[in-house]
Amino acid sequence: MIKNPILVICLIFCSSSLLAGCVTGLVDYKTYTNIISGVQTKTVTDEYNSVSLDELINIKHFTGEVQSALYDELIIINQSSYKTLAICFYVKTEKDTELNFDLYKDSNLIKSVTSNFIQNEIQIVNINFDNTVEVALVENLVIKISENIEGVRSEVQTSFTFDDLLIFFKE
Repeated sequence: MIKNPILVICLIFCSSSLLAGCVTGLVDYKTYTNIISGVQTKTVTDEYNSVSLDELINIKHFTGEVQSALYDELIIINQSSYKTLAICFYVKTEKDTELNFDLYKDSNLIKSVTSNFIQNEIQIVNINFDNTVEVALVENLVIKISENIEGVRSEVQTSFTFDDLLIFFKE
């Protein structure tokens, strides 16, 4: 159960934005799965795992399909070129912490977002772009994650899980 009223407001805002922005943001399931196939995860111990898009866009949240781990990279696997305006996903951490999410297109930093998390509470990570980001088939969007520990950006030390990957496309 979601206890955070700010999260509920963000969810309502995101949902209404999604529904209102179908022409310039959301696409149907078939189109989405033709553009994105899933996410490859990397942990701080260099363990890799693939998460299918079906697992990330189903209506069930945090069912255990995506295991909690010390993720330091989420690599979005695309199947075709696209343009995007934003990327959003849910995160739930195993303890109170502050995480940094740096989005790269190949090796170029596009956007950085820092969020505070409360243990076991679901929060939205919303990475909005100042301009449309064009991603070619041969390019990758990579979200690199670090943790702020005593005010210093460090390797992730708090396990977390993520779910519900939404990518807002621009035609």
